[in-house]
Amino acid sequence: MVEFMKYFEKSQDPVLAIDSRKHIAINSAMHNLLAASHLHGNEKLTVQNVKSLLNKAIADKEKAAKLANALEDVSLDSFRADIAFKNKGKDVTFSVLVSPLTGSKGEAVGKIFVFREVTEYISLLDAFKEQSIKDFLTDIYNQRFFYSCLYREIKRFERYRNPFCLLMIDVDNLKKVNDTQGHLKGDVLLKETASILKANTRD
Repeated sequence: MVEFMKYFEKSQDPVLAIDSRKHIAINSAMHNLLAASHLHGNEKLTVQNVKSLLNKAIADKEKAAKLANALEDVSLDSFRADIAFKNKGKDVTFSVLVSPLTGSKGEAVGKIFVFREVTEYISLLDAFKEQSIKDFLTDIYNQRFFYSCLYREIKRFERYRNPFCLLMIDVDNLKKVNDTQGHLKGDVLLKETASILKANTRD
């Protein structure tokens, strides 16, 4: 295990490895992630205290339990998950890849956990998603999002028979405003209308 972890010691990605005898090794980046600087050497690492550290660092207890189970069960199962950690007071998201370690005969001899930070990537995805469902001018949901919601509500109606209604609003004389006062004035009118709708409706 010690020889194995030498390859990962210089990695900026946090890495944890566990063998079939439940011996655990972590690199410096994993020490920092788990705020485990009080641990003096890998010999003091146990499944129980690593599980405790993970539970403290991970807000999503379901995902914390999944990682804990992977520590307990050194089998050929593998998985990947995006998990948010509390790291030095900040929320940081890691893509966690859990992979089996196999012996010369293909038997399970341990597991390796590799954590790669994807906080900025997740933020960009969220921003792109927001842009794809909102109108740039008015900052209200666009036609694509409307049809997605409508489809969901129709399916919900078909299943539960709960009534729902649609409200259609038309801005009178918008073309006349654009033609006589210019498209900038028309844009202002649309933005003000959208602002009134947002202030008087729920999300």
